[in-house]
Amino acid sequence: MKLDHFRSFGLDFITEIIPPWHVDRYNINKIMDVTYQRILFIFFRKTPIAQCRIVIDDYGIGPTLKRFLYFLEKQGAEIVVTSGADINYLEAKVAALISKRTREEVIKK
Repeated sequence: MKLDHFRSFGLDFITEIIPPWHVDRYNINKIMDVTYQRILFIFFRKTPIAQCRIVIDDYGIGPTLKRFLYFLEKQGAEIVVTSGADINYLEAKVAALISKRTREEVIKK
């Protein structure tokens, strides 16, 4: 069964694909910071900030994303940045599975 089927049950997700040539050219942590921020901007068009818990596996996030997460926390969001998030938090585990699915689809093409 496709993951998109579960959108009707309340699961929603946003994916961003980072092209391989960006990974080769730029610092991967900076790319991840920008990508997370872009995804969160899109997400908050649909969902009130104060109703959210944001869980990020700590890869060494940069100061700009840290400031943005601090701002979101002040707006009422619960922010969790921790190592092993995909082991301890369901949200991060589901995100890891969706990421893996997306990566496999890109590789197949």
